[in-house]
Amino acid sequence: MNGVDSTALVIAARQGDRAAGERLAAQYLPLVYNVVGRALNGHPDVDDVVQETML
Repeated sequence: MNGVDSTALVIAARQGDRAAGERLAAQYLPLVYNVVGRALNGHPDVDDVVQETML
């Protein structure tokens, strides 16, 4: 997905489109898990940090 698609999804999600919000979460969750997991070296708090980040 490119930046234009992401921008459209963000706009739609901010306007209350739940499906757009879910697509954004699905798109970026793996990246966030990867970055946080590496930054925390697999610390048990990875899930909590990812959850807070995605909110």
